[in-house]
Amino acid sequence: MWAALLAVLVAVALVMPTSFVVEGAGPALNVNGVVASDSAHKKPVVAVSGVPTYATESAIFLTTVSSWGTVNSGVPGFEALRALLSADYQLLPVRMLYPDSSTEQAVEAQNKQLMASSQDSAAAVAFDLAGLPVHETLTVMRVDKKYPAAAVLQKGDVITGIRRVVRGGSYTQVENFMDLSSFLAEVNPGQEVQLAIERDGYEQEVSTVTVARHVDQNGTLQPGAMLGVGIGVTNIRIPGKVSYGVTDIGGPSAGLMFTLGIYDQLTEGSLAGTTPLGGTGTMEWDGKVGPIGGIVHKMRGAAKHNVKNFLAPRGNCAQTIGHEPAGMHVWAVSTAAEAIAAAKAIAAGNTSTLTPCAAVGNSNLGK
Repeated sequence: MWAALLAVLVAVALVMPTSFVVEGAGPALNVNGVVASDSAHKKPVVAVSGVPTYATESAIFLTTVSSWGTVNSGVPGFEALRALLSADYQLLPVRMLYPDSSTEQAVEAQNKQLMASSQDSAAAVAFDLAGLPVHETLTVMRVDKKYPAAAVLQKGDVITGIRRVVRGGSYTQVENFMDLSSFLAEVNPGQEVQLAIERDGYEQEVSTVTVARHVDQNGTLQPGAMLGVGIGVTNIRIPGKVSYGVTDIGGPSAGLMFTLGIYDQLTEGSLAGTTPLGGTGTMEWDGKVGPIGGIVHKMRGAAKHNVKNFLAPRGNCAQTIGHEPAGMHVWAVSTAAEAIAAAKAIAAGNTSTLTPCAAVGNSNLGK
């Protein structure tokens, strides 16, 4: 009788929801390829129009994580047990991923918004790096009283130009975030700069002192200085149009691979050659590549497509060591420009200038 009762209890436990979510390798999609839009039609994963584009032979794979379980409850006990016994899956507490206040609708909406933002930044950065004009409105969204800029800038100011006070001369026009970031990369902390701004419909000039940059999410300290204000990017205008065939993937982590795919279509030749290239990473408005979650699963998803070279955000490198699929090289990148250079080096068969993630690991290189 006791054995039968125990069997019943175990059976119930195996079918009852747990408080755990299971994650594993998701689909890997070639951004230069196509996906099925319905049972009879296919459409490009990424399509660029309105400007000259070029054919490519490169297969550039964005990678994803599949998740089982919901905001409200985890997977059944038998699925949790299977994940616990398999190296291919990861068991995570529901509340580690979703706070108590989360709802299915809110999580879905946030993931869609993050995906849309990553697509916008990917297009802007790719067009800029391909030498095409990109126009954005840069608006001060937040000031911090501990920085000098708070004395002269306020929320709602639009930055249109910048110059060094010590040198004088004409302003460098700030057409987009990349312009501002590139200018500040050549400025030392503590140097005075003059800004051309629009405030309440009127043009003004203000002066402030730059401050030292922070170590970024990748654990690196970029050269130059910063203004010390939060800047929002709106009104993105590019000379062409980019459309996306992906509808069931959310979050920001495809940004880097979208950028590479768009850049590949905007430039002559095949960016990554004919060898499949995989990768992941967020894309910031200044071209920085940010770290993501689930990189081990993403590498495994890429390996299913014979990917032997994988681009990883520098900030994720420590998580990749010891988990690389057989024969896969994982390369660290911090910016879109670095990723483009890495793709070209891989295509040329000369990776001697690239940084393996194994060489970054847990170190503080670049800090």
